[in-house]
Amino acid sequence: MNQAASDMNTKQHSGKPLLSDDCLVCGTGLTGIGGFVLGLAGVKRAIKNPNVCNRCNMHIEDGQIVEVSILFIDLCSFTAMTHDLGPEKTHTVVDSFLSSATQAVLDQDGVVDKYIGDAVMALFNVPIQRPDHTARTITAAKDIIALMPRLSETHGTNLQCRAGVATGAVRVGRLGSADVNDFTALGDAVNRAARLQAQARPGEVVVDVGAYQKVANTFHNSPAESMDLKGFPSPVLGHRLAVTPDVEPGSFSDEVDGSRLGKTRRLPSFGAFLVALLGAPCLLGAALSPVPLVLAISSVVGSSAPVLISSPYLIDHWMVRLPLMLLALIAVGINLFMVFNARRVRKSLQAAGQHIELTARERKRETWVLALSFLTIAMVALENLAHHFVMHHRFF
Repeated sequence: MNQAASDMNTKQHSGKPLLSDDCLVCGTGLTGIGGFVLGLAGVKRAIKNPNVCNRCNMHIEDGQIVEVSILFIDLCSFTAMTHDLGPEKTHTVVDSFLSSATQAVLDQDGVVDKYIGDAVMALFNVPIQRPDHTARTITAAKDIIALMPRLSETHGTNLQCRAGVATGAVRVGRLGSADVNDFTALGDAVNRAARLQAQARPGEVVVDVGAYQKVANTFHNSPAESMDLKGFPSPVLGHRLAVTPDVEPGSFSDEVDGSRLGKTRRLPSFGAFLVALLGAPCLLGAALSPVPLVLAISSVVGSSAPVLISSPYLIDHWMVRLPLMLLALIAVGINLFMVFNARRVRKSLQAAGQHIELTARERKRETWVLALSFLTIAMVALENLAHHFVMHHRFF
């Protein structure tokens, strides 16, 4: 096991969360003084994956069709365990299991979709895109299974778990009404992963053909097995990957790179920090914050006030009016820079083969920003024309 995996193992055993210093999508700092300042502006860790900022997390919330690897993992014999232990002890055991499973998912750049009783549904490759997402999914599953002996010793009961993994194209996004909604993934691969989990024996990870093809070089002795899955019209091929009881958690992390977390923080430039503070920590998606929008709206109202008020005394003085108009134009410049620079960045990434698309909400926000910017320019121009032709001011 390499040093990175060893460090991950140590932190997992200590119970301390293993979190990145920066957003793993856009690089925005989430710790230190910079993270504190950005937090005041609303930039903070996402709930679904604290290694991602909440601005980048909106990409998956708004809906995308992407290739992901899905993990379903739960405790074996949960009903019998609940009967034997009672509700209070069962709650303690399940909470400990879910916490450990969540940390294993985060360690491999996954996101917990939801908890279903004692089960965890996790997604990999959104919003943090990794070419080895299938290997990371299996690594997370194996690390969770390898934690069972330690959890059994802690809670004084025999605990085992089983997992199902599938890889395929799904649609991720929010479902529900405006008041009650939840983020989830929909697609055949999701159903397949859930059914494969039901086929797994204690300590096993059952993967579909799509997932196995991506890791076949690592697992040579896992022949395909025809499985009858509930709800599927015909048998589905799956592969069983076993984990031995003496495996230490974190020992599978050699398959992926865990060095991006913890002390490997890179120092962001002042420009990147300023852009994040102004409201666009995720330039890839033009995720503009409400800060410049509110600024522009205030500027529009302020600069147009002399036109709307018939008594042009103090507020119409050039020492008051000019700063308001300047503030409006600065807000316009910020908004337009964010939009067009984000377009440039997206085009360069698309030329490099990366799939970067705006979500529906981002397209609406971009349209709103452009409309507001041009409205601000029009109001400032109207203000100057009114002073020149109506009030006959020579200069301002």
